[in-house]
Amino acid sequence: MVFIGIVIAALVSIIHFQIYDHFWFLRLTGLDIHMQKQNALFLLLFFLMAGIHQLILLKENSAVKISNSSKRLFLPLLFYFLFGIVAVIVHEPDFDSIERYLFYLFTPLMVFLGIFAAYRSNKGINTALHILFLLGVIFSVYSIGIHHAMSDIEIQKMHGFPSYYLREYLNRFTIPGLGPNVLPSMLVPMVLTGFYFVRSISGKSKYLYIGLMSLIFYSIIITASRGAVVSLSAGMLYLAYKRWLKFDKETLLIIASFCLVLFIAGNPLFSRINRPFVLLEKATAKVEKATAKVEKATAKVEVLAEARIVALVDSFTSYIMFSPVMGSGFSYFIASQEQRLKGLGNHNLYVTLLAQGGLMVFIPFALILAALYVNSNEIMRRNMSISASSRKMGIFLNAALIAYIIDLNFPPGFFHYYWIWFGFAAAWARNCEMEYRAPAQLSGAEAI
Repeated sequence: MVFIGIVIAALVSIIHFQIYDHFWFLRLTGLDIHMQKQNALFLLLFFLMAGIHQLILLKENSAVKISNSSKRLFLPLLFYFLFGIVAVIVHEPDFDSIERYLFYLFTPLMVFLGIFAAYRSNKGINTALHILFLLGVIFSVYSIGIHHAMSDIEIQKMHGFPSYYLREYLNRFTIPGLGPNVLPSMLVPMVLTGFYFVRSISGKSKYLYIGLMSLIFYSIIITASRGAVVSLSAGMLYLAYKRWLKFDKETLLIIASFCLVLFIAGNPLFSRINRPFVLLEKATAKVEKATAKVEKATAKVEVLAEARIVALVDSFTSYIMFSPVMGSGFSYFIASQEQRLKGLGNHNLYVTLLAQGGLMVFIPFALILAALYVNSNEIMRRNMSISASSRKMGIFLNAALIAYIIDLNFPPGFFHYYWIWFGFAAAWARNCEMEYRAPAQLSGAEAI
């Protein structure tokens, strides 16, 4: 069991940070940097190890009792799988497309179920948090080093960019092999994990965690990722609501360090935040000056010159409105929109899923997220005598859950790291029921 636990922890780390896509890893292992399916090996190995872990536990415990939190998740998960299969088979034109999008839809859920099966104690979750936080620090240092210790030409060579890309665009990229909006989102829960450690430990070591979480925050800011900052802000607001941002020296030091980071490296971020408003102001001025109807129409279109807004509006007006229940199809939506919008793609998972699979896929997906939040709040709201450490973990995991529910408004598609944290939230709720429900109710059974 110890060996299986170590392998699972390693695989969770690899999947979370998409290490199989990093150029240094591909070159170290002799793999082609343009490979697309190397993630399948690690995902399937993780599913296998999590399944073996679950079977061993079930063999050791002959009686099984389903926890209330698991019951709330069962129907949304079942409907998501069933309707997802129907949507893919109905829409996709060939076997390769069916295989691709079944993998696309269901491997994130399998990661979620693997985490749920593997982490059967909050102590195990706490260990996983330490490992992920440490790796978050390491990859932040790596990313910062690429930004500040290498020339533009060296960065271009590492990423395979042509020479005409500007430094401002290169700053959007972090670890060679990852897209510009991936590492910042990966690091959002790492900053929140820093808050959790600061509130969970005593002594001077908490100041080390404040420094490390500030370093991770700096790595997010230098990429000028608006989505990651919005998502992190949502998680921090939840912590403030739960009175974690007290008026004490730890909170003041965190706020001061974050403000310093924004002062030093925040200009590209503020510029990207302000860009849609500048475009809107210019478009409005053109509308006012326009006299001909054609000129007015052209000027009004420029209000949507922010690429993501263009794709978002197009997703609703050209796809969702015409097929709200069944969707337009997975491969068709991507290929059709990119062709019509000259390479632009939608950066909102909710809208993408709604456009591709319709309400029949979107509603179960939304219900899964809702059930996760309800489960966590139900545990903390009840008079269940959970320990102070478990309660703190629940508050933190709820903050990470909220942050990632917000962050799903910004990625171009499914990423597995979201579902690792959703799995932690589900496992925590189950573990609290398993450990603290009355013995008469559990009757010595293993809860799932």
